[in-house]
Amino acid sequence: MVLFLFFVFSEGIQDFLLRPIRETTSPETLIVSNDYFSLGFLDINQGKTLDQEAIDEIKTFPEVKNVARVLTLDYPSSLKVWMFGFTFETDTPVYAVDKEIFGLDQPDEFKEFIRGEDEIMVPIAVSPYIIDVFNSSLAETVKEIPHLKAENLQDKRFQLIFGKSTVFTLGDTEPIYRSAQIKVISPRAPPLGVSIPIETAFDVSEKLGRKINENPSFSQAYIEANNVDEVKSLQEKITTMGLKAKTFGEVGEEILTLILSLRVTLLLTATLIIFVSLLSMFSLISVSVIEQKQTIGILNSIGAPKGTIFAIFITQGVILGAIGAFLGLFIGTFFSIVLDNFILSKIPDISIKPETFFPLSLNIFLWIFAVVILASFVATLFPARKSAKISPLEAIVN
Repeated sequence: MVLFLFFVFSEGIQDFLLRPIRETTSPETLIVSNDYFSLGFLDINQGKTLDQEAIDEIKTFPEVKNVARVLTLDYPSSLKVWMFGFTFETDTPVYAVDKEIFGLDQPDEFKEFIRGEDEIMVPIAVSPYIIDVFNSSLAETVKEIPHLKAENLQDKRFQLIFGKSTVFTLGDTEPIYRSAQIKVISPRAPPLGVSIPIETAFDVSEKLGRKINENPSFSQAYIEANNVDEVKSLQEKITTMGLKAKTFGEVGEEILTLILSLRVTLLLTATLIIFVSLLSMFSLISVSVIEQKQTIGILNSIGAPKGTIFAIFITQGVILGAIGAFLGLFIGTFFSIVLDNFILSKIPDISIKPETFFPLSLNIFLWIFAVVILASFVATLFPARKSAKISPLEAIVN
């Protein structure tokens, strides 16, 4: 039962932690960034800067299918929101991105457009995690504010204010006000803040006197290869340029290491419990052999083969193991359902909330059952062999 619960729970935790990574990248995608060494208070660049020149060079590689740039605006910006009868303004990080970053969720167009009477609108992309933050903070604490859903935000209008926060502005520079409308809700959008078209960022930054469009330095770039087989060679070329390039697997490497540590801890605990159980079974079969010495002696005296006596006690141990396996799996399944419902009831309805923390499958049941039967066989082997060696004389004397 314990082995079953530990194994199934570790599978559920792994799925829960890796799900955001699966949603934000793919096996064909490399996440490229500047190669730097961080001292906490100082970042030391160790290679080439991820600027437009580097992007243009990457585009020349035959393995490249799409390139999506991510630029983090380094000046204050805020967002004015009208929602549920409230009006509030809040500082927000603003990212400039290419539409290719959204993968299959990318819109046909992601650029400024005209709405109504010559009103210029900026399309905005947000992550569903923003909805989670809103629901777990404001909606949970203020009764008048209902929980948000994705459909509540689709095409919602806001006002973006570049060069101004709720605390300060860019000196004497006049902030730029732009109407904005949410057009993309995708897990591939940066998780915090809002994302706008990169061309809009260039235009606004120039008007604010921040000419980033001359040779911008990007925080990240998502490079999609033509296929999975070409990812390795593409990664080597980008690394040779002096940039960092992580694959789909490497992004989740730290999480997988954490999962491995959890599994090792759970496995050691389960192994200790199973070892104690095997000692108990060993003692049980050994006592059974002692109690049935006379029966064994009679079987030997009438010519019963030693293999038959050996098989009797092996069968006894395996049957006990099978009964234990069935009971353990049944009780484990019951407790997993109870614990799963309890844990899920304590987690708010967020986009990364899993359907279950205890994923059950036939393979898990078969694997656990086989392990228990094998362990039962090993625990019974020594006393069963001992029983086959008992002679009729030894049985009578004792």
